[in-house]
Order: sequence, then C-alpha cells, then structure tokens
Amino acid sequence: MSEDRTRALQMLQTAMQMEEKGHRFYQKKVAECTNDLARQIFEKLRDDEVVHVARIKRIWSFLDRGQPWSDEWEAEGQATDDLQGFFRDLAKAHGTEVQTDQGDLEALEMGIDFEQRAVAYDQNQLDEARGPQERQFIQRMIAEERSHYAALVDVKYDLTDPEAWTLEMERAGLDGA
Repeated sequence: MSEDRTRALQMLQTAMQMEEKGHRFYQKKVAECTNDLARQIFEKLRDDEVVHVARIKRIWSFLDRGQPWSDEWEAEGQATDDLQGFFRDLAKAHGTEVQTDQGDLEALEMGIDFEQRAVAYDQNQLDEARGPQERQFIQRMIAEERSHYAALVDVKYDLTDPEAWTLEMERAGLDGA
C-alpha cells in the first residue's frame, strides 16, 4: 500500500471517529436539551454528522480496495447548506422570550469546542492532502464544520442575549451586511 494511501486511510479513520463521536454527542443533547431552539440545531448537526460518516465510509471503501481518490463521496449528499439561515429563521419565529438553562449553554459550549477541533484537524489534513479530489473533500468538510461552529455561536448568543442578537440581525439586514 502506498504511503499516500496509508496516510489518507489513517486520516479518514480519525475523521470517522470524530464524526461518530459528534453524532453521539448531538444525539444525547437532542434528548437532554430543554430549549427548543438548541434542540433543533442539535438535531440538524446530528443529521449532518450522519452525512459526514457516510461520505468517509464511501471514500474508505474505494481507497481500501486500492482505488484512487474520486468524487464518488459526493453521492452521499451534502450537509445542511444554510445552517445559520435555518437557525435565524427559527430564532425569529421564537422571538426574544427564550428560556434556557445552564446545561443547554454548556452543551452549546461543548459543541463549539468540538467543531473548532474538527476544523483544526481538517485544516491540518488539508496541508497534507495529495490530489484535487482529496483537497476538495477536505475543503468541503472544513466549510461544513465552520458552518456548524458559526451556527452554534449564533445559538449561544441568542440564548444569552436575545435582544442584542435580534438587534444585530435586524441591523445587518438594514445596512446590507
């Protein structure tokens, strides 16, 4: 087995373990969360982790059989395209009267940390990537993990200061930002 293939399989194994851990974490938080907004974002993130795992397994199967990288992983679909937009729509529908508890905020912090570590891991792997298909795969993963991170930060901000979050979102719409 080539050194590049061995490195890629090791990267995929670690990535799969991280995604499975993320899925278990988000699934647990869906069951435990007291705040509906946070629960719905955790559901979306849980579902996105399933897409990530399926992609990784597809690539793994090709590389493990000695086949080269390809774009076949795209057949597994995409994670949520506009996670922040999804959350913003939910938050607007719920208004500024939001109830949450410390456990929900801690879960959001843990999710934020988890997504930061996923982005850092993927970024390191991008530096080592060989070939355009591998780079494209890792870049997609980075973009989706960054989207997860940004959505979690948005949820936390909304739950800790809903009036300021609403004002900021309205201002962003007025000034074109």
